Amino acid sequence: MRFRCIIFLALAFAVLTSCGGGKKAEGLQAPEEVRCLLRTVPSDALAIVSRGRCADALALLDSAALLRMPDYGRLEGSQAVISWSFNGELTPVLAVDAGRSQADHAAARSVARLADSLGLFSAYYAPDSLVGRHAVLVLTPSDAQLTAVRRHVAEGRSIMDAGGFEDAAAFAGSSRDFSILRNSGASRLLPKVFLEGVFDSRTAANFLRTVSDWVTITPDAGRHRIDATLGEAPSYYTNMFAALPYGDSRLGEILPSDTEFAVSLPVPLPEFREAYRKYVDASVRYTQYMRELDTLEAHSGKNPLDWEKETAVREVALIVRGGEKVAAVRPADPPENALPAENPWRGFIPALYGKAFSLPDDSVCAAVSGWIICGSDEAVRDFMAAQTLLLETDWPRKGDHIVIYKSGTILCWNKKGISLWSSIL
Repeated sequence: MRFRCIIFLALAFAVLTSCGGGKKAEGLQAPEEVRCLLRTVPSDALAIVSRGRCADALALLDSAALLRMPDYGRLEGSQAVISWSFNGELTPVLAVDAGRSQADHAAARSVARLADSLGLFSAYYAPDSLVGRHAVLVLTPSDAQLTAVRRHVAEGRSIMDAGGFEDAAAFAGSSRDFSILRNSGASRLLPKVFLEGVFDSRTAANFLRTVSDWVTITPDAGRHRIDATLGEAPSYYTNMFAALPYGDSRLGEILPSDTEFAVSLPVPLPEFREAYRKYVDASVRYTQYMRELDTLEAHSGKNPLDWEKETAVREVALIVRGGEKVAAVRPADPPENALPAENPWRGFIPALYGKAFSLPDDSVCAAVSGWIICGSDEAVRDFMAAQTLLLETDWPRKGDHIVIYKSGTILCWNKKGISLWSSIL
């Protein structure tokens, strides 16, 4: 599974859920080697990747990355941490455990000399029993970033001092392999093309900057477990989810084979509507929320809340394929198939379920396979025509809060927690 796809889905989850978690880890249990390396990571780092083998950490970088150029020799099997900070540009820093033996120390110094000749900047920290540090080799392609590392180490500061980070790291337990993302840095971590055609990147970035929490990704039996660190405020979208009953997702039954991205949000009513009302109230957006519903009622002749009750919505979804987006609603009573026609309920879906379900054009709606499909005339007709060849995945159907699909990978929050896996059958 491509690492960038994993990061994308974790951040998509953060966009959709304000990066919540609901549970709290039971204290930091990271191995000593991992803690030593984390103490060299600057406190402003946006992403941290820990791997039990340096070679595995380096494999996550682009093949042309300078950090992959040196021959690391015996250090290839050592614990390593790669962090990224923004210093005019997103810059990686590699920290490798150089052990306690003289042979390891000599190997680290040899790698440092080679790295210097390749245009990398390096620092070697000898073992320090006073702070419980093994020997550590630090490499980065940026002189300015190495200066930041040196300053942090000299001052005894690190990512471990960043608010909430230890709670985020605690979710990894004693694992040596994990990744931690800072939500407020999401707009820096991925190129805009990763959000293009799915979410408006500026809107998503502005939203995430208001939620300075962490997402922890840990490999778990062929999958990746996702945990998130947040406060208990009701303004977190996921704190709203945590109190809701789980629902069923049937979106996988109608996804065309060329689906690029999809998100399913089961909607248990009336619990969801009451929880959502409390959420927008806590977010100081209740007046705006009600005003938007009133405006839509004035334009359509029906209040969206009444439409939701009459339709008995059970699931809402967003589907992206070929650069086109449609929104979908599954009523409790499946409607009969209907050809595309004018949508009398324009704007209802994002007003009721969030801006993640917004469309550039929702002027047309149709009914297919028990779902109401909304979008532009072309997008809706293309979606209906594509029902002849559906996506084959192990889509999670029962007991879900949210399901996200991206290029053959699924992220699901269900009764077992939040996990991510390759879904192609």
